Amino acid sequence: MVKTFRIYDDDDNGLITTHNLIRCSKDLKEDVTNQEVHEMIRMGDKSKKGGVIKDDFMELMKELGLWGKGKELLI
Repeated sequence: MVKTFRIYDDDDNGLITTHNLIRCSKDLKEDVTNQEVHEMIRMGDKSKKGGVIKDDFMELMKELGLWGKGKELLI
């Protein structure tokens, strides 16, 4: 899961920001609006840091059922 976080945190500052998500969505050729990106960050920013920190990312993945009991990524 940490490796997945690092893919999004491409500037290696410990925070997934709207800029990071926009870059990833373009790399993956996903059609995501700026409004959707801002909403994703808002949902994941449990610590109110202005982006998603690693612990919040991991918690969100658990809540969404995307991180299994054996800590493997389920997508």
